Amino acid sequence: MLELEFIEIIYLFSSFQGLFLISLLLLNTRKLKSSIFLILLIAFFSFYLFENVIYLSGHLKDFPHLYFSTLPLTFLLAPLFYHYIRSNIFPNYKMKWVHLLHLTPFLFELILFIPFYRLPAEIKIRVYESSQSISETPPWSIYTFAYLVYLISSFGFIFAAFQFLQKAKTPNGKAKRKLQWLKKSAIVFLVYIVITTFLSFLSRSYFDLENLALHFGLSGMAFIIYSLGYIAFLFPDFIGKPEFGTEKYQASTLNGKKLELLKQELLDHLKTQKPFLQQDLKPEDLAKALNISKGHLSQVLSEGLKTNYYLLINNHRVEEAKKLLSSQQYAEAKIIHVAFDSGFSNKSSFLRNFKKMTGMTPSEYKKGLHSIQ
Repeated sequence: MLELEFIEIIYLFSSFQGLFLISLLLLNTRKLKSSIFLILLIAFFSFYLFENVIYLSGHLKDFPHLYFSTLPLTFLLAPLFYHYIRSNIFPNYKMKWVHLLHLTPFLFELILFIPFYRLPAEIKIRVYESSQSISETPPWSIYTFAYLVYLISSFGFIFAAFQFLQKAKTPNGKAKRKLQWLKKSAIVFLVYIVITTFLSFLSRSYFDLENLALHFGLSGMAFIIYSLGYIAFLFPDFIGKPEFGTEKYQASTLNGKKLELLKQELLDHLKTQKPFLQQDLKPEDLAKALNISKGHLSQVLSEGLKTNYYLLINNHRVEEAKKLLSSQQYAEAKIIHVAFDSGFSNKSSFLRNFKKMTGMTPSEYKKGLHSIQ
């Protein structure tokens, strides 16, 4: 039975709350891909808090294999945070093999500790007991080198994350609020890294500061988990991925206001001119009619309307077909005539898209109209 101090209970409860948040994210399969880095971050925080509760409560001798288990994992904090920011800024973001180089500090530290991890429990307990009797640690050691690597790599990843946040286009609604939170979290994470590393350096020379450094780090992690829980409670969809604009269009000259104007111009053109009635209509034809480039048209469709060219055109053609089917003029018309007159080039494409967008065939739709009348 664990006997815990009040602060240790807070840490332990935070660790369990982290597991609860992870379960919520895992259940939301629609946003699982965009949340994977957040899941890994929360998993690390939860495990780190749990391991240190065992350490602080004096029960590490009962779980000797936890000793030093989280040290290599600290080198994953900054890379995970960097990839979490990047995956939110760029919806189409995918990791590449070269990104495995980001694991180099973690793998280096892991290799250093493998001999210790392979030791039997009895020896690990003796190492732990002997470490408790040491009153001070030499300021310059392998730990100092590890801290330097940790500090340099962390600053590098956080700086890169700030760069991506600055490049993000100003969104609206939830996405704008999410972007603001991401920027604040980057600042908080930077402050957290600086203070914890500074205190850890000092604790190598001033042993009295070791507890302060440890509790500051644990309190920071607990605060992050509690904050995420609070945000998830108030805004259930908030920890998913917002739309900040795709990486594909980061170099585009279209800003938010101009994008909205082109979006409205496109919708007005479709409504009044009905270019989708042309069976051979191409994206470049539509772009030419709007006097914009094909790239800008693609961006308006992707970022402004959250769709693509073929889905947009076929949707308008189906809507036109529904109007024709409900008109008296086409009461006796064959399905193929409705297909051609609504812009489709063949019957099979018409039937497939009509069924996909309405859930019924044109004949079933027409019968439904008659039954209502």
